[in-house]
Amino acid sequence: MNTMGAQTAGVSSAARLRLILGVFKLRIGFLIMLTALAGLAISPAPAPPAWQVLVMALAVLVASASSGAFNQFVEADSDRSMARTRSRAFASGALHAGPAWMAVILVLLAVAVAVTWLMFNGAAALYLFLGAFTYGVIYTIGLKRRTWLNIVFGGAAGSFAVLTGAAVADPALGPLPLLLALILFLWTPPHFWSLAIANRDEYAGAGIPMLPVVVGVSAARIVHVNAWVLVLVSFCRRCSGQD
Repeated sequence: MNTMGAQTAGVSSAARLRLILGVFKLRIGFLIMLTALAGLAISPAPAPPAWQVLVMALAVLVASASSGAFNQFVEADSDRSMARTRSRAFASGALHAGPAWMAVILVLLAVAVAVTWLMFNGAAALYLFLGAFTYGVIYTIGLKRRTWLNIVFGGAAGSFAVLTGAAVADPALGPLPLLLALILFLWTPPHFWSLAIANRDEYAGAGIPMLPVVVGVSAARIVHVNAWVLVLVSFCRRCSGQD
């Protein structure tokens, strides 16, 4: 049987396509792509031609898709222990997480980084790679099952997308892209911790030390404080040197 497919006999082509696309977490990837476009938009340097902007956006989407697929590939076993994730293609067995999938994941990331490097510059390519690496390796493999700080550092993946977009216009990075990257970095933990509060029992059962699992009801207060810090930083345009 093809190692990129598994229990799909009798499944329509459209349903199979949805299964495959679901592996890549394209909805999240689309949002990551928008953050890269935002980074490009706020850079004071002149923007590249529209067709190059499209290339950059697609490269970010592909890199994000590769890291999303890697996350599902690695987490297939643990995803089965949570109701929220057990229907994912690898977790459910609808698709087989074999070596062919890993090859596709690595090729997609390599192509996205190479295109960014050749079309734009090494800085943009580096930030693109670091975003995918942070989510796929640092968060998924290194931190998720070891510390409640997992999503704090894992959230830097989205910040690197902002820097990628800004570096396409100017590798030197101005203060505004850095501020936006910081805002996104601060936004991710309270956003995800709120989800984790709602699914605390599932995370506890799966042995994942999300903040609500570790500190209990105190997590709500930490989310509240973090949200206020986010709001304050969001109004800190003067801190970036921009009037």
